[in-house]
Amino acid sequence: MKYNLRLFIVFLILIYNNPGFTQELQNLKIQLDDAPVEEKLSYSVERIDVNICMGIAYAKSLGKTVEDFAEHVGTKDNLTGRNDTSIEKVVQSIHFVITCYPNGEFEILSQSDSSVEMQWNKPYSDYFKRAALHGVSLDEFETYLYRHVEIMANKIGYNFDYIINSDHVIATLSSISNSDLKDLIGTWQIIDFEIISNEMSDKINKDKIKEDGLVWDLYLMENGKFKQSSNMSETGTMDSQEGGWRAWDENLTISLQMYGRKIDMNYTYDLKENILVLMRSNPIGTMKIISQFKMK
Repeated sequence: MKYNLRLFIVFLILIYNNPGFTQELQNLKIQLDDAPVEEKLSYSVERIDVNICMGIAYAKSLGKTVEDFAEHVGTKDNLTGRNDTSIEKVVQSIHFVITCYPNGEFEILSQSDSSVEMQWNKPYSDYFKRAALHGVSLDEFETYLYRHVEIMANKIGYNFDYIINSDHVIATLSSISNSDLKDLIGTWQIIDFEIISNEMSDKINKDKIKEDGLVWDLYLMENGKFKQSSNMSETGTMDSQEGGWRAWDENLTISLQMYGRKIDMNYTYDLKENILVLMRSNPIGTMKIISQFKMK
């Protein structure tokens, strides 16, 4: 047995010391190349657009329209994260998408606190120069693309109006405003606070708020300015923050500077007889906070 083992070891030494065999192994080794970042980006953008066209084609095969597909995707997709839905963040998101294309060009034409006019070229049009992509035309692709953006913008309180020209797009993003916003302007004092989690409720009513000396005042001011003062944090000390607010339909977004960064607090609201009810849920819907305020 020992003799056979020695022969085997000698055999291995002879094989691996053979220059021809070693060279053959080296020739078989795969040399992996790392593509440039620009090439990776171009490939990723193209694959996304191809997949969009395949989605449109599939929707059409089911008897649905391009608008139906845009509605389906837009209601589930978002332009920004939950913590920052400012007009600046939305513009930055659109700019990012367009300039991901190797030849994407984007510029801001004019802007104010509540409106931004933008212009960009149509870098995706190169895909459609030869023929329709998976049976989808350039017109159908653009119908989907900008209806998709419009739906996502509407969800966070913005109008998105656009004109598609032969070689560029001009779009205006503007805050949606309600005619009854004047009824929200004023100072609001907390009168009821409830946390509902996993079918359990923890409620602080008006009497308890008065007994414990709890304070939470909201100052909804003109021109979208906002301030709040409260001692209902864990420390129990009176703190104040400033920021902005905007409302549309039944939605109210309060933007605050906290912990060195901007945070958007997104609520649905109901306003009846000088009582403002703000409702906020966590992303998975397992916890809900309902706060009631009375106009001071």
